Amino acid sequence: MRRLLCAILLALALPKVAPAQYDDYLELLRSDLKTARVAIFTEVLALSDSESTVFWPVYRNYENELATLGDKRVALIKDYAASYDSMTNEKAQTLTKSTFELLDQRSKVQQKYAKEFDKILPATTVARFFQTERFITGLVDLQIMSELPLIETVYDAAVTKAKK
Repeated sequence: MRRLLCAILLALALPKVAPAQYDDYLELLRSDLKTARVAIFTEVLALSDSESTVFWPVYRNYENELATLGDKRVALIKDYAASYDSMTNEKAQTLTKSTFELLDQRSKVQQKYAKEFDKILPATTVARFFQTERFITGLVDLQIMSELPLIETVYDAAVTKAKK
C-alpha cells in the first residue's frame, strides 16, 4: 500500500504549468489519481470475486458523483485565483460559503454511498473503504491547499507591501 500512496503523492506533485495547459494537466492528474485509487482500494479491501462484482459498479457511480463535485471545486479555485489580487470581504465571504457548501455536498455523497455499500458489503469493509477514502482525500486536499496562497483583502495586501 505504501507504493500506491507514494504514487498518489507523485501524481499530486503539481508542476507549474501555463494557464493554457492547466485543463489538460488537470485531466491527466485526475486520470492518474483515479487509477491509483482503484489500485489502492483493490489492495486494501481485498474483496472476494462476488464482492467485487457488486462493489465496483456502485463505486463507479460514487466516483462519478465525486467527479461532479471535483468540477465544482476546480471552478471555485479558478474563481479564487481570478479574484485573488482584488479580494474584497464580500468576495471572501462568498468563497467561504461556497467552500462549506461543497464540503457539505461531499459529505452527503459519502453518506449516501455508505448506505449503498452497507447493503452489499460487511460493515468492516465499508469502514475500511471510508477510512482509506478519507486518507486519500486528505492527501489530495493537503496538496491543493499547499499550492494556494492564503487569502488577503486588497487592504491587507497593501499593508504587507508597504511594510516591505
